[in-house]
Amino acid sequence: MKALLSVLCATVLVVVSAHAQTHYPVGRKNFFFENPTGQGSPRISCTVFYPAVSTGDKTPILRRSGGWPVVVFLHGHSLPGFLYVELGFHLAERGYLTVLKSTTRYDADLQYKDALALIPALQFEHLRKGAFLQGQLDTDRMGLAGHSMGGGNTIRVLTATRRFKAAVVFAPWIGFGSKWVEKEAALVRTPIAIITGQGDTISPWDKHGSVLFDQLKAPDSKTLYVLNKDCDHLNVVAWINSTRPWAKEVFEGSMDVATGVLDHYLLNDQRGLDRVVGPASKTNKRLFQHKVRAARPEYFKSGPEGLGKTTLLHIMSAPGPAAHFVSYRASRIPTPFGLFFLDLSTVMLPVIGFVAQSGVLPMPWKIPDDTRLKGAYMTFQGLGMGRSGVRLTTTSVDLFVPK
Repeated sequence: MKALLSVLCATVLVVVSAHAQTHYPVGRKNFFFENPTGQGSPRISCTVFYPAVSTGDKTPILRRSGGWPVVVFLHGHSLPGFLYVELGFHLAERGYLTVLKSTTRYDADLQYKDALALIPALQFEHLRKGAFLQGQLDTDRMGLAGHSMGGGNTIRVLTATRRFKAAVVFAPWIGFGSKWVEKEAALVRTPIAIITGQGDTISPWDKHGSVLFDQLKAPDSKTLYVLNKDCDHLNVVAWINSTRPWAKEVFEGSMDVATGVLDHYLLNDQRGLDRVVGPASKTNKRLFQHKVRAARPEYFKSGPEGLGKTTLLHIMSAPGPAAHFVSYRASRIPTPFGLFFLDLSTVMLPVIGFVAQSGVLPMPWKIPDDTRLKGAYMTFQGLGMGRSGVRLTTTSVDLFVPK
């Protein structure tokens, strides 16, 4: 049986590779991580997808100074983690060491305990001399994701730890009890995206994903991204085994949002949030409903860059007054409103506006088509409303005109 599963998974890996626009070759290897906590499974079974020297099973990991950002994934009820091949491959080829946990198929409480135990287990593996993953697990940049039962458990894990910098839940199931969501979701502070679809008959979006979004009272940011009836409980995270011709497109649209969240909060990608809350997030033809709320102002950019081009700079914040700043040099100055990343001697205030319920205030910035501007550098930052009043955005954005 194990041999058959290995052949099936290897076949899927080849199919995914053939359809993907590869950034990194992807390796896959099964592990049993020792649990140092005494809570949960003694050994935690995981399938790990990772950036590799070449694509295939057990191929050498592509070594990187400081290691790769980590995404821990919690599977749905009865679906072990190793079956989520498409998701593992998609994230790994984009530079994430993806840990798909498989210790339990049915026990939500055991899955929760194992997820928490994976944090010290992965830290130990990063340091263990001679380990396959030694030096390659950047546990200071970890994201958490989950599907269905694992999506609900993602919320439980986030209430117990702040080690995860961002989270994504796919078609979440929240049936742990009538008061569970009300009690625990309100404690989450981690930025989170909920991705679901109208076609989900197992965890209907309006009874699970939407309810969860409303009960998340205080995360730094939260996004509800609902696709139309083409999106069901499974193709939001997988497509290989679907008989529906649009399944791959649904999966890719879902993963665009998921990687946008992870790219912004784990990689400091200045364009990541464009796929989550910016213009790019609106281009999916299957988008049915989209909600955004932010309690910590963020900054990102979208559109083309260069001479004669107009780039959009965006503030994502709570509704209220907001401002865009620009300077010609970067800096790092502590203020009562957060870190100011701009140079005070060259700073300008080009736009003061108001963030509406949409949660985002864009500012167009056109660079004149003048060759004398080649080599010019500008850095931008925003000011918006947060949970504790007016705050500077936690990141800045750079525009550079190549020579």
